[in-house]
This record gives sequence, C-alpha cells and structure tokens, in this order.
Amino acid sequence: ANVLTTTTGDMIYASAANTPARLAVGTSGYALQSNGTIPVWTDKKISGTWFVSNASSYTVLASFTALTLVAVTDSFGTPCVRSSNTFTFAFTGRHIITLNLGNKGGSVRRVMGRIRNTTDSTTLASSVSYPVNDDQGISMMFEGNVTDIAKVYEIQLAASGTGATFNSDTIDGQVAHLYQLYIYRPEQ
Repeated sequence: ANVLTTTTGDMIYASAANTPARLAVGTSGYALQSNGTIPVWTDKKISGTWFVSNASSYTVLASFTALTLVAVTDSFGTPCVRSSNTFTFAFTGRHIITLNLGNKGGSVRRVMGRIRNTTDSTTLASSVSYPVNDDQGISMMFEGNVTDIAKVYEIQLAASGTGATFNSDTIDGQVAHLYQLYIYRPEQ
C-alpha cells in the first residue's frame, strides 16, 4: 500500500486526474492558496492573537483609560507582543482588532474605544461611540495601518457620564468571559 501521509499535518490533494499527492504541513503563519492548479503554501503570512479575560467586572471611566490586558490566550503567527497593558506589533501593514465586552449593568451609556500609540500619543484607530443599554454587551472593530513596529500601543476605552461597568457574560455562545480581544493581521 502506498502511504501518502507520513507526518502530522500532511494533506492529500489531486495533482492530476486520479493522481493523489501529498502536501506537507506548511510553515507556521503561512497561507494555503491555489496557484490555479494545485494547493500551495505561500509566504504571505497571516497571524492572530487572542486575549480572553475571565475577570468578573471592568469599569470604563469617563476619560480614556487603558484596557487591562490579560496574558495571551492563543495565537498563530504572533502579530503582536504583549507587555503588561501595552503591546507592540510584530509586522507593519494592515491590522484588524476586535473587542467584545460582556454585559453592562446600570443606565445607558455611550462607549468609545481607540488604539493609542503611547510612544508619540497618536491614535492608530478609533471606534464610533456605541450606545450601550443595561444587560447588553458591546463589540468594537478597529482597523489600522502599522508603519513602525517599534511603537508601543494600548487599547483605551471611555464612557459617557460617570463611566460604565461591564460584567462577565457569555460571549459568542462560549463560557462566560469579561472580554475577548483579537488582533489579526490579514494576508499581506
């Protein structure tokens, strides 16, 4: 018997009609694409990092304040490096950042976020101001073009009035979390 897969991660594809072939596992962060005929690994890297907080609550103040970052939960290709409540990007180019916060207790508030460069106090990306009602979570998306990987960033949030407290809640049908933060670098 002809064994095509010998290594964890190998894949079988048809290199021609009725001709099975082996594609070895690719390099971490590389993208599987088609060259028009067969699947190939490309050096166009993609990467993503997840942060998931299991804290019970978080208060967003009336002035912009840095989000308390937890340790990295999972990643592939590592688009950023965390240091306390700040991070640096590992690559230049376009990045997409999403933040999902659990439910908010109390009265209606407007919440806004931004990705702030602490090196020279500029903003990479900001969200619109979202109205958040009692027992409602929030999802924010940011997109920015990173031009200098030496700069240090933080995610900052602010709420109208006297601020807003968010509580741990089920996010995306998973177990209860305070927030999920995802930093993604699409194929460049």
